[in-house]
Amino acid sequence: MPLERIIDRAYQIEAVKTICERIESARRRFLMVLATGTGKTRIAVALVELLQRLERIQRVLFLADRRELVKQALGVFKEHLPGVPRSWIEGGTIDEDARIHLTTYPGMISIYQRLSPGYYDLIVADESHRSIYEKKSYGGIFDHFDSLLLGLTATPTDFIDHNTFELFDCLDDSPTFYYGYDEAVRDKYLVPYRPVHVARTGFQIEGLKPGELPEEVNQQVLEQGVDPDQFSFEGSDLEREVTNTGTNDAIVREFMDNAIRDAVGTLPAKTIIFAVSHKHALEVYKSFNRLYPDLQRKGLAKVIDSHMERAEKTLDDFKNKDFPRVAISVDMLDTGIDVPPIRNLVFAKPVFSKVKFWQMLGRGTRTWTDPVNGRKKADFLVIDHWDNFDFFQVNKDGRTGGVSEPLPSRLFRLRLEKLQILIGRKDSTSTRHTIRQLRNLVGTLPVENINIAPHAEEIRLLSENDRPWRKLTDETVSRLSHTIAPLLRFSVVGSYSELQFENQTEQLALAHLKADREETAKLRERLSEHLSLLPTNIP
Repeated sequence: MPLERIIDRAYQIEAVKTICERIESARRRFLMVLATGTGKTRIAVALVELLQRLERIQRVLFLADRRELVKQALGVFKEHLPGVPRSWIEGGTIDEDARIHLTTYPGMISIYQRLSPGYYDLIVADESHRSIYEKKSYGGIFDHFDSLLLGLTATPTDFIDHNTFELFDCLDDSPTFYYGYDEAVRDKYLVPYRPVHVARTGFQIEGLKPGELPEEVNQQVLEQGVDPDQFSFEGSDLEREVTNTGTNDAIVREFMDNAIRDAVGTLPAKTIIFAVSHKHALEVYKSFNRLYPDLQRKGLAKVIDSHMERAEKTLDDFKNKDFPRVAISVDMLDTGIDVPPIRNLVFAKPVFSKVKFWQMLGRGTRTWTDPVNGRKKADFLVIDHWDNFDFFQVNKDGRTGGVSEPLPSRLFRLRLEKLQILIGRKDSTSTRHTIRQLRNLVGTLPVENINIAPHAEEIRLLSENDRPWRKLTDETVSRLSHTIAPLLRFSVVGSYSELQFENQTEQLALAHLKADREETAKLRERLSEHLSLLPTNIP
């Protein structure tokens, strides 16, 4: 059936059936609440396809509050209804032949009165989560047209104001259809967040809290007719405070110390840092350059916002390439962006909208399978510098995910254990070889890195001299294992497949030295299977 070619999940099909049942019972307005990433637009497209096929509707209008969302919806309609003429209304020009029109609310407000009340049979209002229709006179659009009206939003029901429920004839403040974040996580369509990491960097301005704009700023916003969700902090006291203090170094170090990392375990996985303003984003970027110059040479972190030249190209790289790993953004990535590999979100600014907060959180919820090791994304991390979770009374507990040791650190520990056994056996040839391996591994640490610099002298001695390795007291082993090994997370010494293979060979060596025949046989078989995965260009 055409419907199943567009949507294939039980809740999506149930949503379409629920709307159709309400239409049959002569209802005209409907509100669907679905968590970010569960396919709201695809459900709307499926509904349009079904109603047009049954000749219940002809012309459709899809409204969104931002151009990026119109562009995204246009792509979904094109993919799933390629044979239906569609058009983006811009500059007041309407394609009379198109059966599906898409535009922003401002794009429609200037022309809707030129159209007859019966011009559209169905209007789909995306991001229908607040009474902006009244504040900005957008409600006149819905009053003018005599059509079916479908509202879409990802906002949890307790964050939707009563006026929005009233607009869509949900008089008991219950949406027509609901499928929330908790349900999506339960059904494994979205991933949960880990227990929130609450960071204290001390830059909060007295009296400024998440969710509450200062009175003078609030007045300014209202006078300008600006949506508080889109409020700019440029030139404000908040911007001056966060850009004139040294706390951006603390933000970056907090992130680098706690971030979920990639398959190798050395570099952060894909991340968005939500900055206060463009100036603030630049300061955070400078902190990365100052503290981690070795990683910045690889292009670890970049600013992606509307002020940057080639921002769209950098965004495409962030979506589709290995670098940049960290996007420092102002508003541009808060909503509408779909990058499933994102594993870390850093709230380095207070959020003044419950709706915006949930949209930002939704950037990390997409499912994803890592092509490097084939593992499915289990969760994501949130670092909150502004107590946003507390203010909006959102559960901070999340779920506890397994934390894996970086492969270079694990390799170091295995070789250190092997060295102890070889020294005890007085195997001088193998001892020299293992010491050389350990020295080379320590020598890959970038001493200009802020985390490595305090240990620079010790690292120099370990990488240049055999002597520290030949007399391994309990104290020395403890120091190497608990201080030096964790630093290897900042070493980029090879690909996942190379390091995984080296770890397995060291495990095999240890099993052989310990005369563990069962483990030796198992590891030999596993190594034979993994040989084919190694890159062909290894010397």
